[in-house]
Amino acid sequence: MTNLLILDACPESRHAIQQLLADEHGWCASVSAVADEALELVRQGPIDIVVADLKTIGEECGKFVRRARQASASMPLIVTSAPGCENLVVDALEAGAANYLPRHFVKDRLVQVVSSTLATSQLVRRRNKLLGTMDFSHTQFTIPNDLGMVGAIRDRLQSSMTLFGICDESEQIQVGIALDEALANAYYHGNLEVSSELKEQGDNLFEQTARERLSMAPYNRRRIFVEEYLTREEARFVIRDEGPGFDVSQLPDPRDVSNLDKRSGRGVMMMRYFMTEVSYGEKGNEVTLVKRRSEDPAESNIAECLA
Repeated sequence: MTNLLILDACPESRHAIQQLLADEHGWCASVSAVADEALELVRQGPIDIVVADLKTIGEECGKFVRRARQASASMPLIVTSAPGCENLVVDALEAGAANYLPRHFVKDRLVQVVSSTLATSQLVRRRNKLLGTMDFSHTQFTIPNDLGMVGAIRDRLQSSMTLFGICDESEQIQVGIALDEALANAYYHGNLEVSSELKEQGDNLFEQTARERLSMAPYNRRRIFVEEYLTREEARFVIRDEGPGFDVSQLPDPRDVSNLDKRSGRGVMMMRYFMTEVSYGEKGNEVTLVKRRSEDPAESNIAECLA
């Protein structure tokens, strides 16, 4: 049976919505007139979906939505409001509300909105349950040398850490930074062959050179190749560009913390600090980043680099 919770301070409105939902599908609809009471009902569960009036919640609607999601992460929340509450609607949606319906549409469209939201929620749950059984994944990407695509692939790779639960949220941020640096190296230093030394010369010479080469052959025809290997124990990312490569032996010493203050070379240092392993291909145009599951915080890897 599907369990709904209706939060509305108006008795007539609560009753009307409860009857509307119960008559249409036989859903079991509980009601509440107070936001704190509604949150407690969500905690006690099981609640499959909440329909909440923003006027009842008040100015702290964003906080309410976040607390409801903390209590039940997979439970969608639909908010309704009368005209004049646009700011509250925005706050609720930004905090994670799944859908919004103006109050004057409730009678005609609420059942449809609840049905579609429930269907989407159930699809996500089934998908996550299925993905939870996946033991290995190998994905390949070939992207143009475009900063927009570089950002998109970074976000996609970073999200994989959540899929396999390899590291916690703070480490996911660090992995994202390491991927950012590796992809930026492929974009600027690999495919566009823009030297790091230009960063030290100032006057935006580095970015200016990069912009010029975006419209010049052979730079503008080069691509970035990315491979992602995921298991329950580690994430492995292989990033390759079509540039001439470089002498790997000239990389900055990861044990020399003075390199962190330099405009060039800092990215390589951050990669080594945040990832379990960083290795380069013989030609120098391919880097492999590995992040292994560990009970220890990421600082252990930093300590190893500095030892």
